[in-house]
Parts: sequence; structure tokens; C-alpha cells
Amino acid sequence: MTDGVLPFMYWAIGNGMGAGKWPESGKDLVTGGSPRYRLYPTADKKFVAAGPLEDKFWAAFSEAIGLEAEYRDDSKNPGATMRRVEEIIASHDAAHWEPLLRKADCCCTIVKTVREAMEDDQFRHRGVFRAKLVNENGDTLPATPMPIVPSLRAHGDDETGASPLGAHNDEMLK
Repeated sequence: MTDGVLPFMYWAIGNGMGAGKWPESGKDLVTGGSPRYRLYPTADKKFVAAGPLEDKFWAAFSEAIGLEAEYRDDSKNPGATMRRVEEIIASHDAAHWEPLLRKADCCCTIVKTVREAMEDDQFRHRGVFRAKLVNENGDTLPATPMPIVPSLRAHGDDETGASPLGAHNDEMLK
């Protein structure tokens, strides 16, 4: 699993190796040190994942949440801007923010539970969880999704049999 996260560490590794500036939690651009890239709790204890790094996305986000003009230039006082955005986001629940952020198209979303993510139209329309594993009792569950186009997935839309628990133990012990 750790190896799978490394491609997402491009900025941290590049900035550390190239500039000698290793990221610190809560202090850098993409580790929560910017009002433009952090998690903001909603009134119902869910989170807005904000990533409007580019100015056009920041402007759209600021407009969508009603951020006052004095906070929109986040270079003046990033801490004050973060606190104000946090107050605004915390004033409403996730159901309030989700359609506003979607309409604003501002690189922000509501953090979903695993169940919510599996039911999300984004994954359903692309068939990410379409392939199924079936055990000897006929029970099914989605196969682990692979982040590649469906035509390159081993099983596509098929149901594939899953080996019973312990089926290959003898082979593994040889």
C-alpha cells in the first residue's frame, strides 16, 4: 500500500530533493498550510476537501461560499482567511455545500464515506465496481477496482469465482 501512495507524493519528493524544502504537516501549500488546500469541517461533522489552488478556482470557491472581500486575497493573512473559511463552512451541513461546490466547479468536494463513494455516480457511470467476485455460496462483492480503463481490466464486467477460505494453503506451505 505504501508504494501505491508514492506517485501522489510527487510534489513532496520533488520539492524536498530539488529545493531541500521537505513538507511539514499543516505548514505547506498541499499539507494544510494554505486556505486553498485543506479539509474544512461542516456543521454535521463531515468535511469539505478544498483544493482550489489556481486563482480561477479560488475565486469560484470564494464566491460559492460567500467569502468576504477582505479574505479573498489569501496572501495577506492566510491564517485569518483559513479561520474565516472554516467558520463559513462550519455554519452549514454537507448537504448544503455539496450542490454549491459542484455548481461552482472549484476543485472542492464533500469527503465521502466508503459506502457513499461506492454509490457515487462518478464511479457508477464508469463501472468501477461492476466486476464482482462470487464465493461458493453465491455471495458476491465488488472486485478490487483497478485504476485503468475497463478494457484492460482482467475481468471487465464478469462475475469471477473467489476461492474458498484456505483453498490454497497447502500450495503456499510447500
